[in-house]
This record gives sequence, C-alpha cells and structure tokens, in this order.
Amino acid sequence: MTPSYLTQKAIELVNREYKYYQHKPVSVVFDHISKCAGTSVASHLKMYYPYRKTFTIEGDAPAQSVRSFNELSDRKRKSYTLVHGHLARGLFSNVAEGRKIVTVLRDPIARLISHYYYVLSNEKHALYKRVKESKIQLADYSISDLSPELQNWYVSYFSDLTGKEVSNDPEGAIEVAFQELLQRYDLIGFQESLSSFLEQLNILLHLPKHASTTPHKNLTLNKPAHKSIDSETLKRLKDANHLDIQLFERLLNYSENGLISK
Repeated sequence: MTPSYLTQKAIELVNREYKYYQHKPVSVVFDHISKCAGTSVASHLKMYYPYRKTFTIEGDAPAQSVRSFNELSDRKRKSYTLVHGHLARGLFSNVAEGRKIVTVLRDPIARLISHYYYVLSNEKHALYKRVKESKIQLADYSISDLSPELQNWYVSYFSDLTGKEVSNDPEGAIEVAFQELLQRYDLIGFQESLSSFLEQLNILLHLPKHASTTPHKNLTLNKPAHKSIDSETLKRLKDANHLDIQLFERLLNYSENGLISK
C-alpha cells in the first residue's frame, strides 16, 4: 500500500465519522439484489456510516458472512448501524428493532442480461471460467443450474420457498413474495428510477437531501441493448423467469412514483 492510498483511506475514515456525527443517520439494512444498482446504493450509504458501525456481507461468500453475523453477540450485532450485502434477509431476525430495511429491484430480464454479461466481463467472478470455456450462450445461461439467481430469483428469495415449493404453487409463491416485500421492507425502489429512490432514502435515514447524485458503480461492460437481443432468446429468458416478471409488474403497479414505502 502506497502512502497516498493510506492517506486517502485515512481521510475517508475521518469523513465518515464526521458525517455520522453530523447527521446521526437512522440505522439501516440494505438488502442488495445482484445487478440492481446495489453497489451504487451501498457506496452512497457508506459515506454516512463509519467503518466501526458498518457490517458488509462479503460478496464472494454471502451465506458464510450472514452466518458470521448471526453468531456475533447480541450487543455486537446491534452496534452496527449499516448492514448491507447479498442475502441480507438471512440476518433480519438478528438486527435491532427499529432498523429500516430497504432494497432495489430491476426489470427481471434486464437484470438477467446484465448478470450474464457481468460474469463474462469479470475474470474474477466464480462463474467466469465455466461460462467462458463452455461458451454458454445467454439463453442457455438462463436455464442453467449455475446459480439460483437465474430463474425466478425474486420469487424464491423473497418467499423463502424452495424451487419445488414454488413450482407446486407458483401463484401462491408470488403472493407470499409480494406480501413479504410489502410487510418487511420500509422502502423498495427500482433501478429504473434510482434517483427517486436515493432521494427518498435520504429522507428516510435523515441524510442530507442533496446527497443523491451517486454515480452508477459496478456497471456491466459490453452489454448489448435489451432491444438488440433476438426475439427467440428473449422468449426463453421470459419463459425461465415468468414468475419474477409477474411479481415485478405487480410491484410496479402498486408503487407510487417508482417507489414503495410504508
């Protein structure tokens, strides 16, 4: 590590402590759904919460990281005022009461396309070698068993149901996921209206209102436009994620100005 890097990190540490002291933000859990602008939202939040009060669920091993959090003492768990990362639902029961719980969703097909091209553009991704060497195409990727996030991830994740349970009662699974989102989450945004989400998030957490200009982070490179993908591939993607499409459309219809809040 160079002296300039250490200086930069020291300045960041002090800035985060100062902003936390200045604004006294509300405690929050950010449930980061992959390829839904989560890195941008997390970067925005981390400016206002100090390192010592931030628990980051490790992206490479989220389930293990969630277990580690749940195994901490009650006092230690409640000392964190910002908890963020993938699979955050697994620690909801162990965070302090009164925490705000927020998430951002995205059109399921756009998310899946971004997921695929993100893997292809990131040599460090766990799936990169397998997808690259096997020359797996987008349509085949969407029906593969490479990740549980590729078929109806919203419904299975938010309903806490197994794939078999979802298949046995798809409409019931959509309803469970829908109600869980409405009842458990204090604020739900959509990547397509990210600026509106950040503005409302600032209000919810008592952050400065002007602090909503966080640029997109962790963008997927070399991703083709949605409309440029051939119709047969799009059909296969939609067939593999038809339950997520139904849930997403239902949430959009329920939302007001691109937001769902309690």
